[in-house]
Amino acid sequence: MRKGNCRFLMKGVTSLREVYITLNSFNQEQLKQKGQQSFIESVQESGAEGIEFRRELLRSQRDFMQISQVMKGTTLKAAYSAPVPIWNKEAQLNRQKLQEVLQEASLIDAELVKFPLGHFDEQNSSMEELAFFLRDVSKSISLMVENDQTFYGGNIKTMKRFGEKCEKYQIDIPFVFDSGNWHYVNESFQSALQEIGRFVGYLHLKQVVKNDGLCTTIALIDEEKAEWKQAINQIRNVPVAIEFPLESNKKAKHYVELIRKNCQEEVNL
Repeated sequence: MRKGNCRFLMKGVTSLREVYITLNSFNQEQLKQKGQQSFIESVQESGAEGIEFRRELLRSQRDFMQISQVMKGTTLKAAYSAPVPIWNKEAQLNRQKLQEVLQEASLIDAELVKFPLGHFDEQNSSMEELAFFLRDVSKSISLMVENDQTFYGGNIKTMKRFGEKCEKYQIDIPFVFDSGNWHYVNESFQSALQEIGRFVGYLHLKQVVKNDGLCTTIALIDEEKAEWKQAINQIRNVPVAIEFPLESNKKAKHYVELIRKNCQEEVNL
């Protein structure tokens, strides 16, 4: 299975990851009022190389056209996130919905499209059908699957079995490793790194705190043993994304620089 590749290089640096910002990191009310296209400039100014658009934050089909127009004036790469499971409740391929999402992704020239796994069942989910479906997908788009916050699709065992099945059938679907979502499904972060780290092609970084059983996503904490730093150190040469609340453009720039600093340090380890 392919791992993500770092395509963004700077002179004098042997390896520097691309940093993306997910648009659900910005103020939700402003996103609803202004649209995701209004935050593209903020992402560009932060120094990030990529931006992740969110299907659940689209207001209408018109947003695609506006996003595309604004993106043409930037150097940013686009990713597209859709809360559409690969496998439906009957453990069957969600073919029609997946096609819709891929068509939408093409409107904004997204290079990466991520989905949750959904109700994968290794006995009833047809890998042959998935392989056949992917033959018609543009080679310029990379499909990825993320560990989401559902117990049925976001657990280590199911994700690992899907990854192993993909290897067996030579299906190229790298994983998006969300460093914080493991807490939402009561899974071990360390076990996840060990069990499925080899399938990962993209990292989503966030900090999650748990109080009285409730999980809350917060900004990254700059501590030596922080889980997000462990993820960066153990899963190398893949893009990383900011996915936590950003209070301002200044904060966005700060966290891009913090992540980049830690990515540069990993090269020297």
